[in-house]
Amino acid sequence: MILSFTEFLLLIFALSLDTYTAGISYSMGKVRVSFLSLLLISAVSGFMLTLSFTMGKFIIPFIPSSYLKFFSFFLLFLLALYKLYDAFSEKLTSPGPLTTNSISRKVNTKDLHILSPREAIYLSLLLSIDSLSVGIGSMAPLIPVILIFLLSAFMHFCALYLGLITGRFISYKSSSNFSFLSAILLFLLAFFRLL
Repeated sequence: MILSFTEFLLLIFALSLDTYTAGISYSMGKVRVSFLSLLLISAVSGFMLTLSFTMGKFIIPFIPSSYLKFFSFFLLFLLALYKLYDAFSEKLTSPGPLTTNSISRKVNTKDLHILSPREAIYLSLLLSIDSLSVGIGSMAPLIPVILIFLLSAFMHFCALYLGLITGRFISYKSSSNFSFLSAILLFLLAFFRLL
C-alpha cells in the first residue's frame, strides 16, 4: 500500500520524535553535539528510512494484496507499542534498557561532555531501527528517492536541534511525553492502513 504524502510526512514526524527526545537528553546532560555530529545523525536517519522504503518496494510485491494492509498495520502497531513502552518505562525509577534515553546515555562513552561523530553514527543507527521496520511494511509516496532522503534528514536535523534547545528549558522527566505522542501518531497511522 502506497502511503499518501500526508501519511508520509506524519510518519517522518513520528519517527523523528525519538531524535528530539535524544536531543533533550543530551542537552540536559550538558553534552555538546557538534554540527558534524548533528549532520551525521540527520544523514544516517534519512538514509535508513530511504533504504527501508526502497527495500519495501521490492518486498511488498511478494506479499499478497489481501495481506498487505494487515502486514503494514501490524508493523506500525508493533512500533507504536514499543513507543508506549518507551514513554512509560521512562516514568519508572529504573527505566528499561531499550528506551531512547537509556540508549542515548550508553552510546556516549568516550567523552561524556561531547558526542563524537562516531558516537553520533551509532546513536543514529540505533534510533533508526524503527525506521527500517516501518519502511519495509509501507511503500513511500510516488516521489523521487532523493526527496525522501532530504525530507527525512531535514526533519531529523530539526528534531535534534530543537531537542538540544528545548533540553535547556524543560525538566528531564517530561521528555518521555514525546514518546507517548509518537505512539499515538503511529497507532493512528496503523489504523489508517486498515481503511
